[in-house]
Amino acid sequence: MHKKYLSDKKEKKKHIKFIDKVFIRIFFSSLVLLFLTYFQTIENSLTKNIKNNINFLSISSGIDNLFGSNLFNKGELTVYSQTFYEEVRFENEVNYITNSSFAGVEALVDGVVIKIEKIDNLYNVYVQSSDDIIYKYCSLESIDIHIYSYVKQKDVIGKARLINDLYQFELYIIKDNKYISYYDNSED
Repeated sequence: MHKKYLSDKKEKKKHIKFIDKVFIRIFFSSLVLLFLTYFQTIENSLTKNIKNNINFLSISSGIDNLFGSNLFNKGELTVYSQTFYEEVRFENEVNYITNSSFAGVEALVDGVVIKIEKIDNLYNVYVQSSDDIIYKYCSLESIDIHIYSYVKQKDVIGKARLINDLYQFELYIIKDNKYISYYDNSED
């Protein structure tokens, strides 16, 4: 009788330990889910704040200045105008770009996509280069990149509109809060 009593007691302990473990796991799982949900809301507000305020290229320039080497910022970037677009017209602070054979809009320099807008089913893409110049490509039919993408010179970032058998888009080049001509920023 004594053995049976001990074995029943051991079974009860095993059963209690199992139930305790299950409840502990449920408790910790609930805590983890609660924290993940809480941090997700913080992360969403933090992500919005970062998207609106952070400038990776300024940070990389600061690191370069701190360590005295050009790890990220390679100085003024060169744009060769003849290698990109057939016709460029600068009027009222806007570079009007026209191509007859190629619909792709190519990045003029290496940089980071800092903003994308969709207005009236057309896209505006902002690319910031390491020399702090912002290239705003406007009125694109479609885009092949996303926010915070790193683009290299000549990467296709989107497709220009087809108007009268010509592919057209607008380009704003913003340097020190001033709009500059495509040819002022190119070398050839």
